[in-house]
Amino acid sequence: PVVPCVPVVPWAPTIVLWAPWLLAPVTPIISEYLYKNLTKEDSIHLGDWCNISEEFKNEQILKETAVIQRVISLTRNLREKENIKIRQPLSKIEVAFTKDYSSIVNKFKETICEEVNIKDIYILKEVEEIANVEYLPNFKTLGPKYGASMKDVSNLIKNKSFEIIDDGYKLSNGDFLSLEDLVVRYTSKSDCLVANDNEIVIKLDTTLTEELKEEGLAREIVRNIQDGRKSLNLEISDRIKVAIKSNLTDKMLQYISNETLADLCELDNCDLLLNVTSNDNVAEVKLKKCN
Repeated sequence: PVVPCVPVVPWAPTIVLWAPWLLAPVTPIISEYLYKNLTKEDSIHLGDWCNISEEFKNEQILKETAVIQRVISLTRNLREKENIKIRQPLSKIEVAFTKDYSSIVNKFKETICEEVNIKDIYILKEVEEIANVEYLPNFKTLGPKYGASMKDVSNLIKNKSFEIIDDGYKLSNGDFLSLEDLVVRYTSKSDCLVANDNEIVIKLDTTLTEELKEEGLAREIVRNIQDGRKSLNLEISDRIKVAIKSNLTDKMLQYISNETLADLCELDNCDLLLNVTSNDNVAEVKLKKCN
């Protein structure tokens, strides 16, 4: 028999050994067979996960991912607080840092905007532009350390007599404090909707222009049409006929058509009638299967 020629690459053995671990949750019998034959050990389901070599660890990627996740989470929390659906686009968020994360946010700006459905991100130089900042001593961690001199340290903190460094704070008297030693309190200014996660502060602009409202309605119509397709037992690739009665522009109507595989037309009768509401806008949508 002819044996196929398989190119030998340095990481091939690693992939082969990891395969049973990846397969185990979905194909336990096959992964058990592979594992026993590859390792001569008892069972994959009784063993520990393989240790990942430190050479594959990338601290920069981990740091960037953590920052992006925090920005997205804060923005989503503000949306939920104001009861603004993720389908409703918003104009912008403003971001400020007590540490320099500007390059990370700029690098992944498009990803963040897509995840939280906003048009733009503005990075501010100072947190005080969007929030009042107050630093307080954490007596639980500082009390046992400083004892009788706690009052002096407390005054240095309240007067902001320190420098923010990578892993904490350096007081003007030379002492080093960890991140846990200070409680940072951000309070919203009167015209701001603000959320924070330690050194990241987000302001969400909730102003809805007519253009944003229109796009929000279009996205809501798309969701309702897709749900309607399911109720009509249509395949994802099936085209449909749709009639929309609304004040939407041609651009938004074309967007709906592209997203839902719909031919826009006039319909005297339909298979499904939908009334869609978004903010103050209302649309009547008719769906019909294509023959």
